[in-house]
Amino acid sequence: MSHERVDKFIGEDAEYGNAVLGVDPVAYCGSGEWASRLILREIRGVDAEPRGSAVTGYDPQDWGRKFSAENGGCSYIDLGHSEMCIPEVASAKDFVAATYAAQLRVARAQRAAGARLPEGQRILVLANNSDGLGHSYGSHLNVLVSTTAYRAIFEQVFPALLVLAAFQASSIVFTGQGKVGAENGQPWVDYQLAQRADFCETLVGPQTTYNRP
Repeated sequence: MSHERVDKFIGEDAEYGNAVLGVDPVAYCGSGEWASRLILREIRGVDAEPRGSAVTGYDPQDWGRKFSAENGGCSYIDLGHSEMCIPEVASAKDFVAATYAAQLRVARAQRAAGARLPEGQRILVLANNSDGLGHSYGSHLNVLVSTTAYRAIFEQVFPALLVLAAFQASSIVFTGQGKVGAENGQPWVDYQLAQRADFCETLVGPQTTYNRP
């Protein structure tokens, strides 16, 4: 097998759970999308082309995408929740810095948006991976690999894909945020190391919002 090497290149987007506390959740359909719009309004950036525009012809499921002039990242609303994309970076150090910078932007927007709300209301932002109501979400990490490596993982399947899956599962021991209880029809437990274990049921697949691979 060729030992082709490519330069490190990493990108990520992180999803946030949002809500406005102190309002009737029924009247505001759970208040999640409203909270997301309040947060996005406070984030500075250059608006992308309108969805389905004649220029791009692209009609994504996300809304209100803004690009950051400072670092090339972007912010938007994806299926009703806030999402932040970092710029592609070339080192682990830059990845951590860009991720932390995105979190700071969200926190700053949360404070600014909350200051506009009436007394007794506040915006909640959660960087978790499940909402306790049977829904899972989280971060998406993209890593540049060579064509040879990609084919070894996703076309030949064994053993490279199993090695990758084993690493992802075992790394939860020292990187997992954990949660109380269980979801997705699973029996209740006092504590789990992984927030998304109840939802990851497939090894590989193109779907991103159900039966998660």
